[in-house]
Amino acid sequence: MAKTNILHDFSVILIGSILALSLTVISCQNVDGIHRIPALVQEQPDDSHLKANQIKRRDAYQSLYFTTGATTIRGQVIGLESGIKKTSYYPKLKGEFRIQLEIFARVKSESILRLYQNSLLLAESTPQGEKRVTLKADVELAKNDRITLSAKGEGVLIAGDLILSKRIPVEERNYVFLICADTLRADRLGLYGYKRKTSPNIDSFALDGVVFESAYAQSPWTLPSHMSLFTGLYEFNHGIKRGTTISPYVPYLVEELSQKFSTRSYNGGIYVSANFGFFRGFDFYRSIPQDQISPLATKKLFDLTKNDLDTNRYSNAFYFLHTYQTHSPYNPPLNFLKRFNPDPKYTYLSAPSVGSNHKDQYKKLPQEMIDAYVDLYDAEIFVFDLWFGQFLDYLKEQNIYDDSMIVFMSDHGEEFFDHLGWGHTHSLYNELIRVPLVIKFPKNQYKGTHVTTEVGLIDIMPFILSYYRIPFERKGIDGSDLMPIVKGKSMDRTLISSLTNGFYIPSLPFKISRIENNQKIIFNLPYTDETLAFYNTPPPPYSQFEYYDLLEDPGEKNNIHEEKIAEIRKYRELFELIVQMGRKNINTKDKPVEFDKNLLEALKALGYVH
Repeated sequence: MAKTNILHDFSVILIGSILALSLTVISCQNVDGIHRIPALVQEQPDDSHLKANQIKRRDAYQSLYFTTGATTIRGQVIGLESGIKKTSYYPKLKGEFRIQLEIFARVKSESILRLYQNSLLLAESTPQGEKRVTLKADVELAKNDRITLSAKGEGVLIAGDLILSKRIPVEERNYVFLICADTLRADRLGLYGYKRKTSPNIDSFALDGVVFESAYAQSPWTLPSHMSLFTGLYEFNHGIKRGTTISPYVPYLVEELSQKFSTRSYNGGIYVSANFGFFRGFDFYRSIPQDQISPLATKKLFDLTKNDLDTNRYSNAFYFLHTYQTHSPYNPPLNFLKRFNPDPKYTYLSAPSVGSNHKDQYKKLPQEMIDAYVDLYDAEIFVFDLWFGQFLDYLKEQNIYDDSMIVFMSDHGEEFFDHLGWGHTHSLYNELIRVPLVIKFPKNQYKGTHVTTEVGLIDIMPFILSYYRIPFERKGIDGSDLMPIVKGKSMDRTLISSLTNGFYIPSLPFKISRIENNQKIIFNLPYTDETLAFYNTPPPPYSQFEYYDLLEDPGEKNNIHEEKIAEIRKYRELFELIVQMGRKNINTKDKPVEFDKNLLEALKALGYVH
């Protein structure tokens, strides 16, 4: 049952508090962190030098970040001229360590990079042109030892922080893999009851983990949804929207995670690119070109990750892995498609909403076309599932799987005319906001557990930080630690999903949903004549309020709001307050995103830019 003071609770959330958060540490893992040592660089290249070398400085507190191409590295830029350039690191640590220094080199001729412990040569490399190298060695440090990078050549280096970690066997290391299949709705997977065999490897993986039956995204499209994931904040609280980057005043929980973990990402870019601020806290953040249109995007993602794991053997490492494999356009390899339709008429389709810049969001198509879209989408899921399964096999072969935490999730779903619409970004029905979430714990703790309490993407980062006992500012975070409900404790939980400041197209009015105990209310602001004129086909009619009993009506087809007027009335002020927050954020002039040519082309390929 809803609490009578729920409005007060959410008012507190909106000014930066949390609903409820257990302060008790439950079955958590205390890990020795890595040591990150910044370089002592006496002279930073000026902006003109950076521009000449196609490097962009990123704004962030405390750490420096630099982007070249699709890669962002935390560290320092070192300009090379004739002679030898030396850069020093002072660990001030004693004992046995593995040290690693990641470098992106852009040099005009053959260069020589050498890493020294005092005067002892530890490692060297001779990169030419553009190349990423890692210098590493096992060392025994004395308290006053100096590590020196000696570089000879002509050009520029982006040198990451020197990272020191304990020399321990692979089975004792701590890995966290946060894996996101973009645009994957929960009800298209076997573990959530789908009859088609789209996900045999995901279903098998789920047997080793905790399955969350009612996990919800906080927004129905990529940018605000992922920002909620990494900030632990609702969409109307973090304030991100198209054309902006996340404010430096908004907490970004990867920064806290990097206190103990080397933080790394391979991702599909576009609306998770560094341009929006997603690089914060990451030692290495790489967006993969063409991920959004490649039929084998997932294979590329996991091949890069395996190579990274083979190269970098940190004692603690966090990987955010993301792909648009299941996003429109739907173009799976033909042999995958034929598993679901032996004689397909269509082998490549884009969602009508994407191809028309959302003017055809509500276009009616014959059932034959709807079925063709579903076949292609299901085949894309199967493609992801195959390479996901092979990646898990690799982790097992490398003795990484058992002791790793693996979080599998999606940021939103996809509509195939379920509510007379297409694609995503436009509604808060469950085909768009109910997402898969499976967490495999180290040693497969809690395997076989199914959680029915509603949880959100906002809970994932607070949970990971709490599990590994990493301090962070809990006050002001909307998400909660998931451990109490994993352990079977009851927890009154209300979740909000919304489209306010984070809307995708200006013609879409604000929408807000509230879910608790499988009871869902949707609040809709009305269209105007001007916003309706945007669409080639008008949106379906709807009321200001919608109410669904998700146990009795999981497809949200029977709006019983007239029977629930008294219940809805309790939350009108809540919805109005969220609307005010959203409008406030819309009018906030955040720093604009500067789109580069590659990002513009990628956006065009997805149909986001015309």
